[in-house]
Amino acid sequence: MDRISNDELKSLIAAELTSSYSRTGSDLSAQRAENMEYYLGEKFGNEVEGRSQVVSTDVADTVEWILPDLIRIFSSGDDVVSFAPQGEEDIEAAKQATDYVNYIWNKDNPGFLNFYTWFKDALIMKNGFIKIWWQEDEEIDGEAYEGLTEEELAYVSQDGDIVASTEYQVPRSKYGAVSDGDVDGLMTVYDVRVQRRVPKGRIDVETIPAEEFYISTEARSIEDARMVAHRRLRTRSELIQEGYSRDLVESLPSEASGDAYWDEEELARNTLLNENNWEGAENNRAMETIWVNECYLRVDMDGDGIAEMRQITTAGPGHDILSNEPWDGPRPFASVTPVIMPHRFYGRAVADLIKDLQLIKSTILRQYLDGLYIANNPRQEVVESNIVEPSEILTSKPGGIVRVKERGSINPIQVPFIGDAALSGMEYIDQIRENRTGVSPRTQGLGSNPLHATATGEQMLRSAAQSKVELIARVFAETGVKQAFKLILWLVTHYQNKERIVRLRNKWVPMDPRGWNANMDVDISVGLGTGDKQQQLGNAMALLEVQKQAFEAGFATPENMMNTVEIIINAMGFKGVERFFTLSPQMSQMPAPPPQMPPQMPPQMPGGPGMPPFVGPPAPPPMPPGPPMPPGPPSAPMPGPMGAPGAQDPIQAQMMQAALAAQAAQNGGGFG
Repeated sequence: MDRISNDELKSLIAAELTSSYSRTGSDLSAQRAENMEYYLGEKFGNEVEGRSQVVSTDVADTVEWILPDLIRIFSSGDDVVSFAPQGEEDIEAAKQATDYVNYIWNKDNPGFLNFYTWFKDALIMKNGFIKIWWQEDEEIDGEAYEGLTEEELAYVSQDGDIVASTEYQVPRSKYGAVSDGDVDGLMTVYDVRVQRRVPKGRIDVETIPAEEFYISTEARSIEDARMVAHRRLRTRSELIQEGYSRDLVESLPSEASGDAYWDEEELARNTLLNENNWEGAENNRAMETIWVNECYLRVDMDGDGIAEMRQITTAGPGHDILSNEPWDGPRPFASVTPVIMPHRFYGRAVADLIKDLQLIKSTILRQYLDGLYIANNPRQEVVESNIVEPSEILTSKPGGIVRVKERGSINPIQVPFIGDAALSGMEYIDQIRENRTGVSPRTQGLGSNPLHATATGEQMLRSAAQSKVELIARVFAETGVKQAFKLILWLVTHYQNKERIVRLRNKWVPMDPRGWNANMDVDISVGLGTGDKQQQLGNAMALLEVQKQAFEAGFATPENMMNTVEIIINAMGFKGVERFFTLSPQMSQMPAPPPQMPPQMPPQMPGGPGMPPFVGPPAPPPMPPGPPMPPGPPSAPMPGPMGAPGAQDPIQAQMMQAALAAQAAQNGGGFG
């Protein structure tokens, strides 16, 4: 089989993009544009002039009610995810990877904003997409040197570019270059400024609009798709800065305006956009925009009959190839959807579940308002010949006067008022919405239904609603969030080539991922953020009490208790447990105290059972045997079962006997 040509490759990429799910004008694109219009509360297009045109905002209300719970679930703790070691040798690396990957998500990138945009896209547009990649940059470091000799100048210029230089002459003796018998002369020295370009890579995390992500129609996941692509507008300047051929970039036709520029989903999201926004772009050629397709495609390039993964970047309407390289890693995308459709990549959005209810509720609300208008301004039956001035009838204003020749010349046309029925209908629509999404004013703590006025009733309602939100959170966690953090781990283990010092919990910690296992499993505690702060605080306080008892029994450590204290501090709204509590090295090494002795037990003698051997001054010489020692006073009887007196504890009796025997042996006596 022959190698594939560039023309064949361009035709293949064009066909893949044209047949993909997200192509412009597809049914999916139209549905997502409609979802955005419902979220923004746009009119439906069936409005009648002179009638109510109000639009209910059920889609926006539901999305904005669900979003805070989702964000709290994934952002309530410092660690979004944790990595599980695959072997004993990975234990320490897994701890470091957990800290470092969460640091990259939250500190190197805007973690909260990425979660917010990613999840909101999914709730409205069926799927939310995020892109994670390794970005190679250069950091320019400049230094100035004075009085360099020619040898020093040659050494300094080896690892940098000289951007400024001044030469002048000084006496050779200033540098110790004059030996005995030599004549002191002049030598040339240099003041220079050296600029070094230090490679510096980083991980970039960016949410991308749904219309910019393309995937093959038969795909069920990003991993098994034949093709995935990121299609977006780039300027000529950006492409040239990234190293693409300037001649090729300059030859590409511009797509700065017209239908090829704006996608219907982009227009639905930003209603202020139009073709005139980019008038005059032709006068600034460097900033002209071009559609660029970053494709990850399985294709047989070498003709061996086996399709390999390639990263191919094309630009312009003719899909001119800017780059074509092999790709041996995972695709740099992750996707979440609130409602999974089995055996299909795209799921259903929350907007899909309730936008029909928004239309129905808006229709009822309009009819209700129209009824109020008619009730307040009814149509009139008029005997025209009895009206003194017809213009007084045609002009309706509060408190207006109509002059008539005969009483009863004006009669209102009675129209049944349906306000109560309309309000009941809207309440019924709200109940349907609650059944579909679990969201309503009652479940958000805003209702006043007497049936659920008790704390138990309110908790039952909120728990039922929360279960639906938790299901969405679990779906997000097990799909896109897990994939995103695995991507970050894979990228740092493959591209970070030196140690990096980061600040974690007010300590500077070195991170070197070159020896980590990139295939470690990801654990996500989705339930960590559920419930309000009071519930978390109460649970943590109860756990701390249990740990105190466990500590006394010997199966809890100060570190365990410090972890619980950290949860309490976070639930109170503070950050940094080390600001309030300190675990000293002595405490972390301190063994758990022994269990308490039974009551009424005499103290143990040194060297007795359970005590370390007695170390003291030398014992005196043994005394000759004397008369037998009388037995000591009888011990107080131990309470028997259920408090019955006189029942001797057999364990205590044995320990007492052993203690008396040890005392007698030490004193040289015996028992009588």
